[in-house]
Amino acid sequence: MKVLEKWLALLYPRVQGGGGREEECCSVCLMRMEAKDVIKSLPCSHEFHSLCVDTWFNVSRKICCPLCRFSPATILLTDELLL
Repeated sequence: MKVLEKWLALLYPRVQGGGGREEECCSVCLMRMEAKDVIKSLPCSHEFHSLCVDTWFNVSRKICCPLCRFSPATILLTDELLL
């Protein structure tokens, strides 16, 4: 499982602090993202609390966005086809 965690860390970097605006909430836990929270931004530009989206990846056993279901495998396959 450590390999998966390292791969996820590369694909989905953590950033400190959400915007703190009321309309910005984590779609996994439905709580507002505060400036002090650790946020993970996915390639599709959706943002979640880092712990929430990591739990989503582990529980669902899917590496895709909880909102739009975008998967980084799509990018990898597309890039390979272009080569």
